[in-house]
Amino acid sequence: MLVSQFQEARRFMGRLDAGQDMVAAFVTICKDNGVRSGWIQVAAFLRNAVIQSPLEDGTGLGEACVFPGVLVFPNVQGNVSLRGDAVDVRLYAAGYGVGGDGVAALGLLQGGEVISCEFFLVASDDVSLVRDVEDGDLAPWVQLQTAPETRPRPVMSVPLEGP
Repeated sequence: MLVSQFQEARRFMGRLDAGQDMVAAFVTICKDNGVRSGWIQVAAFLRNAVIQSPLEDGTGLGEACVFPGVLVFPNVQGNVSLRGDAVDVRLYAAGYGVGGDGVAALGLLQGGEVISCEFFLVASDDVSLVRDVEDGDLAPWVQLQTAPETRPRPVMSVPLEGP
């Protein structure tokens, strides 16, 4: 088990521009804002989504497949961690066919062209989740690194009462 409580958090809310690759955009957001650990929630419409589905035996993920056309992703969940020196963004998704065709794609989202994407990201600034570089596609977090104090704590002063 690996558990940590964090105190320092920043919250980001926004949208991605049409035509961007969704996963690459989140990596850029994290790098540009110094996010080393966090949680992402997304609602999106993507064209040509690239997804790695889990293997039936549960030992890993299959080859990445492109799902042509437009898929709806009403609830993508994922996280930000470190793998070596790189920011690792993992987005777990179920993509639905337009027109209620049911789940068309399920697994780890590797990319896709944004048609519409709105997100919420919570960054934990005093803890970094670290993955083993050597592990496979489903490498778990193997370490929590605490970051040095990111901002000064408030100091309380009490006025001295004189005679």
